[in-house]
Amino acid sequence: MSAKILIVGAGPVGMTLALELAKYGVDFDMIDKRAAKSSASKALSVSAASLKVFQGLGLEDKFNGVGKRVSDIYVYYRGRRCAHIDKRRLDGPFDYYLSLPQPETEAILEQQMAEREIAVRYETECRLVENTADAVHVEWTRSGSDVVERHSYDHVVACDGAHGVVAKKLGLPFREYDYGRHFVMGDVRFDRQLAMETTSYFVTDDGFMIYLPMAGGITRLVVGRRGPLPSPGFVPSTADLQQAFDAYFPQQARITEVVWASGARMFAKVAETNRLGRVFFAGDAFHLFSPIGGQGMNTGLQDAFNLGWKLAWVSHGLAHPRLLETYRHERMATVEKTFANVHRNTLQILREIETDAAANAFVPHPGNRALYRRDLPLEFSGFQVDYADADGGLAGRHVPYFTGLADVLPVASSWDLPQLARNVVFAASPAVCRDLEPMIAEFDRVATPLAAPPAAAALSLDVNDVCLVRPDGYIGYAGDLVGLRAYLERHYRHPSAH
Repeated sequence: MSAKILIVGAGPVGMTLALELAKYGVDFDMIDKRAAKSSASKALSVSAASLKVFQGLGLEDKFNGVGKRVSDIYVYYRGRRCAHIDKRRLDGPFDYYLSLPQPETEAILEQQMAEREIAVRYETECRLVENTADAVHVEWTRSGSDVVERHSYDHVVACDGAHGVVAKKLGLPFREYDYGRHFVMGDVRFDRQLAMETTSYFVTDDGFMIYLPMAGGITRLVVGRRGPLPSPGFVPSTADLQQAFDAYFPQQARITEVVWASGARMFAKVAETNRLGRVFFAGDAFHLFSPIGGQGMNTGLQDAFNLGWKLAWVSHGLAHPRLLETYRHERMATVEKTFANVHRNTLQILREIETDAAANAFVPHPGNRALYRRDLPLEFSGFQVDYADADGGLAGRHVPYFTGLADVLPVASSWDLPQLARNVVFAASPAVCRDLEPMIAEFDRVATPLAAPPAAAALSLDVNDVCLVRPDGYIGYAGDLVGLRAYLERHYRHPSAH
């Protein structure tokens, strides 16, 4: 067994995982049944939380200057504006979502893969996945060949989409919700410049249209309709999209070009688990949401970033195998929360709310100012859902954004910390840091101690406290030194053990 890990699927989730494993020097194979990269437009929204992931991979410069930055989301009901989500209320550099077609996101990741000399075996399909106590045995065939190749891995990660073969081979159970609707969408050009440059939801009692501005004078229209998709593989015509635009949009314009169009059933599904033995599931192979809010690909990127460093350190013998179990419970919990949020918002948009109180929950009034000032910007950015317990502590939360680290670390901000590929333990003071150093010396391959006043202030550390920031940019522990030792010993191995 040369490569320790197999990644099945080379979409944005699989490539993010591959780049993370490569950062840690892990040997892995990567296969995809497609002939080459996808040209379909698919996902459009790159959330603020996903941009934080890409910053942690050192790709922030690659995403600067591409796509269209959108800070406002408006909702109109029966032609009247009823809601405004302002992402400028977010802390940190990403007070927007990036409107960027999935092929362009994939192109950036593919370029980085090429620079890292990471190869993908395209036109290669799994035929057998055998999950045993000691290894995962995989059989695959390549296009045009009858030769069956058999390989064994420590772990397999299925990133092969909603119809993924790995889930089917292993019988992964799913819970599904059918909204009894379908949607059509198209990336279009108009005959004139429209004044509206913000994402807008236009809702009536019979359906909805989402207006999504993109770069280069292109706009995506997503139109929800009652009933099933007219036929398998249905693609709306220019006339279909024009009719919907005329019915919902407050300005007149003619569609002159349809760059891309598609249609799909409107449903959601979540796997009962994201781990079966030595096989993990991420992205659409694990969960699929309605298109409302653009959470699908973004949630998958969080899956990959959560799992990558854990697989790497277990593969290198630096962490206990039980660290991998945290992927299961952390991502299951967050995906359930995300599904609940998206499902609620979808029912709102579809006007399928049981009570007047629920139906009016998002109508602005003095009693829900916090919803619009804080909760909805966080939710639609991907920052509201984290791994924190209900006790309100720091552990499990996204590390807050702060700068002032360049004098003590080779990074500029807290959101660059994942580039270091290790835990960083911030101490409240130099004295606490000195007390901390002997403990960290026992785990020196996975953690770095540091006293940095900007961190102590941003994290609101008490005088004797420490805070451990994980390699994925989440807070793993916050508290005293006794608790920190217990945390480290629970997850990581002493040098003498490897």
